[in-house]
Amino acid sequence: MKRYRMILQVCLFITVSFFCLPAMAADLSDIAGAISAESENISDKGFRKALQIRCAELYRLHASSASGEKAAASLLNASRLFLKADDDAARAESFVCATMLVQNHDSSSYAPEGMLIIGEIYAGIREYGKAVKTWIECADKYPKASEIASESLLRAGDLFRKSIKNKVEAEKQYSRLISTYPASKNASLALMNRAEINDEEKRYDMAVTDYLTIARKMTTDEIADTAMYEAIEITEDNIKDFKKAYELTVEFKQKFPNSAHLKKVERMESRLVKYAGGS
Repeated sequence: MKRYRMILQVCLFITVSFFCLPAMAADLSDIAGAISAESENISDKGFRKALQIRCAELYRLHASSASGEKAAASLLNASRLFLKADDDAARAESFVCATMLVQNHDSSSYAPEGMLIIGEIYAGIREYGKAVKTWIECADKYPKASEIASESLLRAGDLFRKSIKNKVEAEKQYSRLISTYPASKNASLALMNRAEINDEEKRYDMAVTDYLTIARKMTTDEIADTAMYEAIEITEDNIKDFKKAYELTVEFKQKFPNSAHLKKVERMESRLVKYAGGS
C-alpha cells in the first residue's frame, strides 16, 4: 500500500507542478501514459480504478494546455480511462471529455472515436435512441474513418436488433456497412447478422447467399466455417435442395478441413450422398 500511496502522491505532485513548471506540461501525457500502463499490472481492483481516474485527470489537464491533435489525443485517452472505471461519476467524466473532443476538435483524427464512446455511454444507460443516433451520425460525418465508421454502423445495427427490436432498421445498418466497407473487419459480422435476420424472417435463399459470401470471399475469417455450416443446414432443412446441400458439404471439407464443424458436416455428407449427381 505504501507503493500505491507514493504513486498517487506523484500524480498529485505532477498536477500541482503543472501550474508552476510549464515545461512539464509537454511531458504530462507521456507520464500519464506510463502510469496508466503500470495500472494494468496492478491486481487490486480498487486501487487500479483510482489510479486510472487520476491518469484520466492528468490527460484532461494536459489537453487544457495543448492544442490540435495533442489536445484531442489527451481528451480521448482521458475519456477511455474514465470509461474503464465503470461507475456513473466516471462515465459522466468520460462523456464530458468525449463531448469536448467532438465539439472542440471535430476535424481531428480522434473525433470519430469520441463519438463512438458517446454512443457507448448512451447505450450503457439504456438511452438507445440517442446511442444509435450518435453512431449513425458518426458514420455520416466521418465516412473516411472506415474502422470507426463501420464499428458505429455495426453497433447501431446490433442495438436496433437486440434492444430496440427493430429488425428493419438493423438490416438497414448492416447493409450500409456491407456495401460501404466491404473490406472492413466488421463486414463479415454484419453479413452474419443480416443472414440470421433473413433466416428468422424465412428468407432462406437470401440467408444462404449472405452465409456463402462470408465462406467464399472471407475464408480466413474466424466465422467463415460457421457461416458455411449454417448455409448447409438451411439448404437441407428449409430449402430442401438436397443436391446443393451435398455439394456444399464437399466444398466445406475442402475449404475448412480443420473446422470444429467438420464431423457434423461429414454426417450431413453421408446422409446426402445419395443425391450426388441427381437433378
